[in-house]
Amino acid sequence: MGVGYRTIFRTKPQVDAIEVAERHVRGWLGDKLGGVSRLDDWDGVESRIFDRRYSISVAETDDTTAGVARRLYRLSDANSAGTFVISIYAARVAEAKPGLLIVQGAQDRVSDDAAIDSVGTPRFVRDLLDELQPLDGVTPLTSQPQFVRSADVGSVLDAITDEARIGSVIVASSPGVEVDSAWTAIVSKLTRNSVGVASIFVVAADAVDALNQLLPASHDTPPGRVRTYGAGVQLDDPLDGRAHRFLGPSTLSRAVRGKSVIGKLPAVHARGPRLRLLERALPADVRRTIELLDRADRRQRIATQVAIETPLTQHAPSAHDGETPEPERKQTVAATEVRPPVLATLKRVVARWLGREQLTEVEVADLDTFIATNVADARVAQDYIVEVEAENDRLLTELTQLRGQLDEAGFEIALSSDELRASNRENQLLKARLRELHEFGVPVDADSDRWAPPADVEELIARITPGEEAHFALDYVEFTGDSDAVAELRKRDPYGKYASDLWDYVRV
Repeated sequence: MGVGYRTIFRTKPQVDAIEVAERHVRGWLGDKLGGVSRLDDWDGVESRIFDRRYSISVAETDDTTAGVARRLYRLSDANSAGTFVISIYAARVAEAKPGLLIVQGAQDRVSDDAAIDSVGTPRFVRDLLDELQPLDGVTPLTSQPQFVRSADVGSVLDAITDEARIGSVIVASSPGVEVDSAWTAIVSKLTRNSVGVASIFVVAADAVDALNQLLPASHDTPPGRVRTYGAGVQLDDPLDGRAHRFLGPSTLSRAVRGKSVIGKLPAVHARGPRLRLLERALPADVRRTIELLDRADRRQRIATQVAIETPLTQHAPSAHDGETPEPERKQTVAATEVRPPVLATLKRVVARWLGREQLTEVEVADLDTFIATNVADARVAQDYIVEVEAENDRLLTELTQLRGQLDEAGFEIALSSDELRASNRENQLLKARLRELHEFGVPVDADSDRWAPPADVEELIARITPGEEAHFALDYVEFTGDSDAVAELRKRDPYGKYASDLWDYVRV
């Protein structure tokens, strides 16, 4: 099952995280099932299949020593696009400490990479944000973009430089006063898949300069641009600016229809913020909550699958037990024999598990042996499952660390490529100047601005196709590729390395 969405909320000490989770689960189910009245007989802890499309499984685990109660609600929606699963992990902590809520979205039978694009933001996440008003570090997480005037640009700077936050900050600078309202609506549509995983700010046109005066040129957000700042921003390092990517104006304008954003752009734009949370090493209490509840859920599912529904019959002690005389024992057997439904059920159980049609003392004894053997095997299997789960948890933690290292390596490669590109260009110009003028000194590249690499592959395509963003290279280069594949390429190019390399090819 591919996980494509995760967000983490810390609740205030007086808030019962489990009660909050159950209430929003009931609301979600009520909306899906056509009314909460269908949940009148649901006690909140029972797993249930409601119909062919919707079901819920519930698992619990309590740690009385630490004073922590945990519960998992796993909602399943099987529709024509696939089976989507929303998991809500809740932890209630004693002694008036903050609680924990984790919301995770996944799709069955797809990879994690595919799930990032296909899994939307669960609807009740917005309601949770409005109710809980959680913080990421000291940065507010909100259900809608925060509109920022000149007097409040300091709050944007605080969010960008918040060392405690683990999510992203998205800053969208309005291109003009007359479009502030429309720009806010467009940004809201663009970032709908980033709700809960990023703090989103829309900067009014008359506040853009005020904000950018607080930021170095390497980290500013010019008018009409949307920039995503990851965690750990270093304003004093110009190279760090490369890690916090822009969405090019041409890319956005191609997807805007009125005040809506169509196509794959919202999903592609949300990949960065989602990946940062999915690939980040989880805090210890979050990791333990997920691990314990996932184990409890798996064990519950296994127990449900292998459970044998057999009638509970009273044990008739034998004569040598010293408790029941022989005549009474015979009377007990006789009393049992006059209950045909019990015998019929027992006969079906023998036929099902032993493949025998007769029902004698031999079959009953063999059935007892069969059950005892399988119970022992099940206990061994359960011990093995626990070992496998522990190893799986260890490997997942290691995978998360490796993904982080891979992302850092990709960033370093992108920076090295930029430095190499600049050095090669300077070397070519120096050689040309020496040959022509026999003079030394570093020449000025008059074409450097016109040939600056695009922010992403969509901007590159805009430059070599007819339109307002067309580059003069269009006079020499004809684009014959598939523009529908551009969004897929952009997903694989978080730092713009492919875009820069392709642009070099265009320049050749």
